[in-house]
Amino acid sequence: MAEVRCQQCGQSWDAHEVPLCPVCLKTTWLACETLVRRKHDPRSLPHIYSAYRSVVTEHFLEELEAFLGYAAEYGSWYFLPEFETYNHFTVLPLGVNPGAGIPAGEEEPDHALDCLVVAEANDDPHVFAVEFQMADDWIEAGEWIPLEHCSHEACNNQRVPGERACVLHSHPQLAHENQV
Repeated sequence: MAEVRCQQCGQSWDAHEVPLCPVCLKTTWLACETLVRRKHDPRSLPHIYSAYRSVVTEHFLEELEAFLGYAAEYGSWYFLPEFETYNHFTVLPLGVNPGAGIPAGEEEPDHALDCLVVAEANDDPHVFAVEFQMADDWIEAGEWIPLEHCSHEACNNQRVPGERACVLHSHPQLAHENQV
């Protein structure tokens, strides 16, 4: 465990498990005006699309800050080589399904989805829901690649998305190691 403290908000976190301050990450996501895009917004229903899509739940919208806080602290980061972006993935945030799936050509959801994705999580974040098996298939196929660890010798912290090093080695102005 490499406990670090955020220089911005004072939050401590384990940089071996989470590459960025979860409190600051949640705050950044909440500030994004396009976090819930129309395609994934249950308030836009009924609305027909020609392809399969997901919508987040009304409960997710009502408890947005809690869901995003949980995701930022307990979710995982993945690199998507096809798009050269980073997605943030959380299974059953707050222990509930965050969304539902809508088949192509249908107006309403017909099945629950158990995982939350914050797509382009460190750039232009937006949320949608997926089934665990679908995300697991993307990981297995190499379409989603887990973050690697810091490139500095003897450092096992997760890399900051888009960097070769952890927050301590790539952005020391953002965090420092906690002194025990």
